[in-house]
Amino acid sequence: MRQDRMTDDRDRISRERIKSDLSHNFFVEAGAGSGKTTVLVERMAAMVEAGIPIERIAAITFTKAAAGEFYARFQQKLAESGSEKAQEALKKIDLCFLGTIDSFCQMILAEHPLEARIPSDAAVVDDEAMEGLYKREYSRLLSGWYGEELAGKAKRFADNFYCAEEVFLDGMKVLLANKNAEFQAAEVPAGTPDLYFGLEKKRMQEVLKTILARPGAVKLSAGTDREAWEMLQQKQDQILGPWDKDLFSFQKDLGKLKKLRLVPEFGDFLDLLGPGWEDFFTPHYARGKISWYEVNAERDPWLAEKVKQYCF
Repeated sequence: MRQDRMTDDRDRISRERIKSDLSHNFFVEAGAGSGKTTVLVERMAAMVEAGIPIERIAAITFTKAAAGEFYARFQQKLAESGSEKAQEALKKIDLCFLGTIDSFCQMILAEHPLEARIPSDAAVVDDEAMEGLYKREYSRLLSGWYGEELAGKAKRFADNFYCAEEVFLDGMKVLLANKNAEFQAAEVPAGTPDLYFGLEKKRMQEVLKTILARPGAVKLSAGTDREAWEMLQQKQDQILGPWDKDLFSFQKDLGKLKKLRLVPEFGDFLDLLGPGWEDFFTPHYARGKISWYEVNAERDPWLAEKVKQYCF
């Protein structure tokens, strides 16, 4: 009990000092709901009573919600006071800065653009406005605004993604959130996806054609197996055809093929695939016999991960 009283006394003394000792700065660290805002509002009211002009007082927060709460409570505190100084300050309360740190910085930059070496009409914009800016720049890239070389890269980028603009926006957010990081990109592959993947794609297509010709060899014991098989049947023309449009969405479809399982009867014609079919399928045994074949995901036989890397 004595320890609790000592703690309460220290807390009370600290709060009183924050409110009354206006000639010193304080670092206040306390948990949520402990009364930090209340004490700070009381300190600001004390500053007004001490004769400090309200336009010389600033309260900076991290969120708009916190700024709004600060303003309302400070206004109420002044209104409840019967002093002449408080009433005069209440009339000028909008001259006291109560806002977020980004709006405070924007105000300083707007008042001192020369010292900050920025245009006088520079402004801080929100996330929605920034997205609009990125979209406009992306359109300019595609249209050749920044030269044919970048326009060609932007066109190729657009061919690789169904929602290329959204991917571009997400990429810009990552880059801007890591401005101090060093990014290293792999050399851009030459030619089209069909040329780049060449022999790998041809080999994979041979395996898929063999599977499609023998639907009874596909095991549909689970929902994922059935989904993979139905997707393969629906999109076989795309998978077996040219790979030059919407490559990223195509890569997701290839990833679904990892769920395919083949029944033992498939072993009767594995020889048709030639040497190396083990790169595609791993046998699973039960009681010394092969129960089913699973796609060898570690080898990425359907090129899903390689296609994803190619896109970026």
